[in-house]
Amino acid sequence: MILVGITGKSGSGKSYFAEKLAEAIERSSVISIDNVFSRLMNKEQVIDRIVKEYGQSVLKEGKIDLDIILNNKEIFSRIYEIIGNDLESEVERELKEREKSGEKACIIEWWGLPNTDLVNKCNCSIYIQANAEERLAALKNRETYMTPKSMNERDNVLGTDYASKEYDLVVQNDYNQKVIEEVIRFVKEKMKDQTLLKGKSQGQQPMDITINNAKEVLKKYLMKNKRKLNHSIRVAEVAKILAEKNNVPVDEAVIASLLHDIGKSMTNQEMLELCATREVTMYDFEIFQSPGVLHGKAGAILFEKEFDRESNPEKFDRIKHAISSHVAGADDKMNMLDKIVYVADNIELEKEKKNNGEETQDQKKTDDLLAKIKNGEIENLDDCIQIIIEGKKQRAEKRGVECNPLVDNILNTDDDEISR
Repeated sequence: MILVGITGKSGSGKSYFAEKLAEAIERSSVISIDNVFSRLMNKEQVIDRIVKEYGQSVLKEGKIDLDIILNNKEIFSRIYEIIGNDLESEVERELKEREKSGEKACIIEWWGLPNTDLVNKCNCSIYIQANAEERLAALKNRETYMTPKSMNERDNVLGTDYASKEYDLVVQNDYNQKVIEEVIRFVKEKMKDQTLLKGKSQGQQPMDITINNAKEVLKKYLMKNKRKLNHSIRVAEVAKILAEKNNVPVDEAVIASLLHDIGKSMTNQEMLELCATREVTMYDFEIFQSPGVLHGKAGAILFEKEFDRESNPEKFDRIKHAISSHVAGADDKMNMLDKIVYVADNIELEKEKKNNGEETQDQKKTDDLLAKIKNGEIENLDDCIQIIIEGKKQRAEKRGVECNPLVDNILNTDDDEISR
């Protein structure tokens, strides 16, 4: 089944294009993630948590008042924190059901698609643009009070960075039939192109373990997610500094860092299935509460698929282990390369920046930590790791969520620090 993702700002015409595509493509259907979001948002446990934090004023007839949350960035962000994983899992469940029913294509449409890992599963991604007047007119059909000012405020609350992604097709929506026909023709062509289907690398020879090849693999898996791709590049830059200071092969630190997040190209369900198929050890927190943390273990499997182990088994195993353990340590002991990737991932300069570019308190701490490492004030990576873990636990407590209990594995240190 081909998956088509349609995104764009509120009122841009996403639903209209999705419906027209479904009408034109035999055995296809639409999933509106707005509907899934609303359904999950009004679960009793979600309502209880939001009311506990913001009071009864957020309710309307016993449910979360959409008008309030769509005009309050703090409340909206908090709700998304609570239901984000459930949202993606629910969409994945619906996709699987539709594929089993024999559908040839499914169109998912949502303004927030670029914020999720679902966008990486799409075989074809379309960004719908519309001018402010067209958007305002469309929104007024649904929300009569909408004004240019309130529309801009809504965009700010939703906070989607559409420019952070690359799309297969960008369309200026003027509700012209020719534009609709262009989109339909484009998607049908993509459905014929079997090279779009992910994971179809039959006949491809495993690559040598080099930095240049790692860059190509990074692009293969994360090209559509510029934010994660750029994060990986920055992590590699920090890891290079740490490797030089700790006498660890720089190329191994750079390669492992470039590829540490390639598992995020998969959905939560795909990660669970891949790890289960390969009989990877998984814990209750990873399976039931936050499957997204499996991206390290899933990424290690993808690394294994892409690279040649025979040419240098020791190097291959070290890099694979570092990718697998960068989220929450490993069942065996962490070596110096593992620690370097973990620390670099958590302190790279842009990771904690808000969308508006303001520096957060956490960002200041990580900036200070990196400066101290560069200046030689902190030489023991375990000290850095301890600071990072404490910060993670404090943030989780502040948000009222459970911190991944497996992070304590990070300090399960290999006393001999065999990393080379």
